[in-house]
Amino acid sequence: MYFNKGDLDRMDKKTMKFDENDRYMVIKKLQDTLHVSLSPIRNYRKYLKDENGNRYCVLGGYDTWHGIPGLIIDERTIANVKRYLVIAVKFKSKMDLYMGLMDPLIENKHKLTKTKEGEYHFDINTRNDALYINQLPGIHLTKIAEVENLKDIYEKFNKLSDAEKNDILKKLIAMTESK
Repeated sequence: MYFNKGDLDRMDKKTMKFDENDRYMVIKKLQDTLHVSLSPIRNYRKYLKDENGNRYCVLGGYDTWHGIPGLIIDERTIANVKRYLVIAVKFKSKMDLYMGLMDPLIENKHKLTKTKEGEYHFDINTRNDALYINQLPGIHLTKIAEVENLKDIYEKFNKLSDAEKNDILKKLIAMTESK
């Protein structure tokens, strides 16, 4: 499946932003999926490391283009340390997480657009459970997880009447007590 700007499943312009709450949910899901603990490198929100020193560049958004700061791509290679690119593609009700090694991207950075600010920009598309970088044919990331949009669920919950909210809460409590 390809996606383009304007897909019906996409969010409206007012709520499309990939914000810090989204980044937190993506990082939490990444930690749970990979069984690692991630912490920021210096004060980068997008660049993290695990307890083994492996690096993770975590990007997210709703659109078909992304950018990586040049400082991250141009970082010197560290022996026995892997660098991963993680991209969260945001939809109205969920985010799909894709992951792959950054090495092919780094080796082909000359094929990407570099902005005046030093960011490397690229365009993406998804098919099945893979994310492809348009400027780098043959290079793809693999879908590793989905994150539900809890903010959307929270907003829907708050629109319910008090009686409906209480009914749902009672059912949830009953479900957790029966386990």
